[in-house]
Amino acid sequence: MPKDYSPAAYRIGDALNLLEEAYNRSGGVVPDLAPDYEAVQQWLWVPSLYSAIEQGLKWLVRYGGKKPDRTHRLSDLYDEVSCDYKRHLDGAYMGYIELHEGMSGCPTLGLFLDRLDVGVRSETEQDQDGYTTWRYLLLEGFPRTKDKQPRVSIGAMLEIGRAIRHILFQFILSAGERAKWQPGQIAPFQTLIPRLHEALNCRMREIADRYCQRPEIEEAAKRDSEAWRHHFQESYSATLFLINRDIAFLIEFLLPSIEVGERWEVPEDLKRICEAMRDFDRENFLQYCVMVKKGRLTIPSVQFDVGIGTIGRESP
Repeated sequence: MPKDYSPAAYRIGDALNLLEEAYNRSGGVVPDLAPDYEAVQQWLWVPSLYSAIEQGLKWLVRYGGKKPDRTHRLSDLYDEVSCDYKRHLDGAYMGYIELHEGMSGCPTLGLFLDRLDVGVRSETEQDQDGYTTWRYLLLEGFPRTKDKQPRVSIGAMLEIGRAIRHILFQFILSAGERAKWQPGQIAPFQTLIPRLHEALNCRMREIADRYCQRPEIEEAAKRDSEAWRHHFQESYSATLFLINRDIAFLIEFLLPSIEVGERWEVPEDLKRICEAMRDFDRENFLQYCVMVKKGRLTIPSVQFDVGIGTIGRESP
């Protein structure tokens, strides 16, 4: 490439990391009876996310050898991105709406970006500039006509940002092999539900591993090669049972506006799971638990093929 875009990629990636971490720690947007107050809460995040996504898309266009248009509109920039990159962006968005039922009105990323930019496009009037509307929300408020009000989902914007960051870092990490690189060789972006499954599975395995460090289990494993596997599986399955049994506790724990009271008597391991969920991705794990409670999702039950002190192949 005629120009090294790695410094820009690192800056965009760092910005998205900080936005993601800060939003997760904040508890997100708390529902309020005053629409203006809810909008102000969103304003804290939307302009920054909008700008980070805009600059990330412009990086992708430039890296593809084209000069991006001088525009703030994400939908127009998305149209300029190559099909190789769009595949990852589209997959990230589809993975997000798979978990979030409220996004059904925008079934594709192109439609979502269009609504974020301009509301409903008009054949007779000039399109509303969504970016400017959000930037000047505090001074001017939203347009009175609802069709001209840009629609947002902070969670969906974060997921698009994650996909952009994934693409950027794929290039950065393989910079030494850039001459051999082919577009189709980008590792696939891990979509939302599998990512949450993996994070939860990791915490459950940590609990099982800690349980198997008890002296009596380690001693039994010396005499019987299957003892460690049995106890590991037993602990893992017990944690899965607790999660399913007390899913209402997990939901209450993850809600941003509720303090979990003493009325809940749950094991410490379940509290550790909740804390890990909250720290990893509170808002999406909350929706994940809601979908489990509704029966729309099932937490995978894993059977382990393990040896003493090691974890081997997993089978669902």
